[in-house]
Amino acid sequence: MEVDGTPVEYIEVTLTDIETANRLANVVLGQSMDELVKPSRTLLSKIYEMVKEQAEQNNAPHR
Repeated sequence: MEVDGTPVEYIEVTLTDIETANRLANVVLGQSMDELVKPSRTLLSKIYEMVKEQAEQNNAPHR
């Protein structure tokens, strides 16, 4: 792939790859969420909400 005539390396993923990554993240990160200090939990929640809103605006699936 090229951007402005310059070759760019990238990783191509499928929807299945993303679903698998999401499941793994839930297993790994979901258990440690309770261990986060309150400001970190709040930040993570706000990031989740921002992503959810952006997904809805772009008609993209989200979980």
